[in-house]
Amino acid sequence: MVRSALIRRLSLLTALIVVSGAGSAEPTQKIIERQGVRFALSYSDAGSINTLHLDISIGSQPLASIDSEIDGTVTDVVSADLDGNGYPEIYLFVTSAGSGSYGSIVGWSSNRNRSFTPIAVAPLDSNVELAGGYMGHDRYSIEGGTLIRRFPIYNPGDTNASPSGGVRELHYQLVAGEAGWELRPATRR
Repeated sequence: MVRSALIRRLSLLTALIVVSGAGSAEPTQKIIERQGVRFALSYSDAGSINTLHLDISIGSQPLASIDSEIDGTVTDVVSADLDGNGYPEIYLFVTSAGSGSYGSIVGWSSNRNRSFTPIAVAPLDSNVELAGGYMGHDRYSIEGGTLIRRFPIYNPGDTNASPSGGVRELHYQLVAGEAGWELRPATRR
């Protein structure tokens, strides 16, 4: 009888946890195919730190399986061939939690479809000219084979909700770095 009451209490507690939403968020699943490569993603958007699982394959042949943490919410997933080498990359555009909505890019590049390497992104704050007036609110897109990052420019005295300096647009190139691939701002508009 005591055991039966304990089981009922545990069942009720479990039901309350599921109803409250704790741990019940279903991950987003997405499949993208490009140049014969299949990217099967599953990622959570339940908090400020989320998880990603990525399986990469050609037909039934697995190429890579990647598990990673994502700092923010995935706003879009795209595949491209930014370096034009005939092999695809996968990009996740991420927005951080908080009023700044700071953007970031998480990506992997194909190494001739034998393996996939993380893509490093040159930090914006390493270039004072590009970072001047930056306070987040990034938007990303791929247009004409170029990765473009746009964000409002804040002048001194602007509030987070009222930027007055226009919009900065950065065009990124995918280049071979010292130990892998890197996205670097190539032009600014």
